[in-house]
Amino acid sequence: MFAVVGLAHAPLVNYTPAAVLMVTGSPIWSPQVATANAALVLCFAAFVAWLAFTVFDTHAGVTILPRRWRIGAPLAAWCVVQEAWTVSTIVLYPAEQRAVAEWWFATFVRGNEYLLGWSSAVILMHAAAEEIVYRALLLRALEGTMGAMRALVVQALAFELAHAMFYGYGVSGIWFIGGLALGYAFQRTRSLAVPTLLHAAHNSLFFALVWYFNQ
Repeated sequence: MFAVVGLAHAPLVNYTPAAVLMVTGSPIWSPQVATANAALVLCFAAFVAWLAFTVFDTHAGVTILPRRWRIGAPLAAWCVVQEAWTVSTIVLYPAEQRAVAEWWFATFVRGNEYLLGWSSAVILMHAAAEEIVYRALLLRALEGTMGAMRALVVQALAFELAHAMFYGYGVSGIWFIGGLALGYAFQRTRSLAVPTLLHAAHNSLFFALVWYFNQ
């Protein structure tokens, strides 16, 4: 039940900006407003997880920090390959990658300056919110009904569809692959910190390199 409620996080990303603009009285979508919106979405995800794990005592076995940080050689190798592919794609097709992230540039780029502090805060909060929803809530709930491997695939599919339907990226398979990697990192460590940091590091690298190669 809580996993389903948590999935409301995805449409919230699209529908809360107008509310945040109204409450803050800001006439434009600024880095500060984007940060407030990210904080609101994270608070929603964290509240749902708190209800699930604390109030209703579901014995989640989920920790914030892992008992071990090692993600294993296969996943580490895959992360290296994925990031190498990301870097090469941006270097070869910088304009096409910028088109995907144009909304990000409109918010966090001022002339030739990249607002790294605001950008990093938003990236980390969105990564944490997604890891709470898709890994700590959805993946864990699915594991109890269909086994670890099938649960890993189903949550990765949900991750892909959410990015296609609500974030406007379209169906590409990239988010499915990322969901598999992040889900496996969660399954191996049972923590939020490891997949969140991997998620945030990937997004930070992507946006920073797209900015750099489009100056």
